[in-house]
Amino acid sequence: DVGCGSGVHLARMQQLGWSVEGVEVDAEAAVAARSRGVPVRLGPLEQQGYPEASFDAIFSAHVLEHVHEPIGLLRECARILKPAGTLVLLTPNVESRGHARFGAAWLNLDPPRHLFLFSPKTLQRVAERAGLEVLTLRSTARTAWVYGALSRAIERTGRGEMSELSRPHALLYGLLYQLRLRRCLRCHPMAGDELLLIARRARP
Repeated sequence: DVGCGSGVHLARMQQLGWSVEGVEVDAEAAVAARSRGVPVRLGPLEQQGYPEASFDAIFSAHVLEHVHEPIGLLRECARILKPAGTLVLLTPNVESRGHARFGAAWLNLDPPRHLFLFSPKTLQRVAERAGLEVLTLRSTARTAWVYGALSRAIERTGRGEMSELSRPHALLYGLLYQLRLRRCLRCHPMAGDELLLIARRARP
């Protein structure tokens, strides 16, 4: 798990029988992940020195938009994947219905932490330039209620605090937003707030 945070996903995969390892740049998050009993290396993936073809699967959720060289990160993922291995990656969708609806208040703009935002076309392009073969590229409404509720809060108050999600009106707005987006995806499959990329190491 590249950018494993507090290790919740890694711990769950370990419970399911996977042999897991995390990489995290935040020292406090790495400590939290290790407290869950999962191995975590501290620092960028490119500095870990993994041997080529080390992993059957690599997962990375909402990390690519934070890094200064996204193609470099994807290239390293391709290098350390086994030939039949799979990369699963999630990142915000700059061409989403949410961005169109909320504009500058869209949560996933998140300046200055988000350095790059991708459309389906640009994510496909950078993946291929990094030596990956794209198997699936689609948008999702997986956690759209969070994006809807917090984008609405930013629109109203200029701030999108996580505590807003405990307010009944914000929760209701977020759930209605997610239901509307799910319906929208039936006709506009690339309208979701995040992109899901599934890829493998390209054949020579």
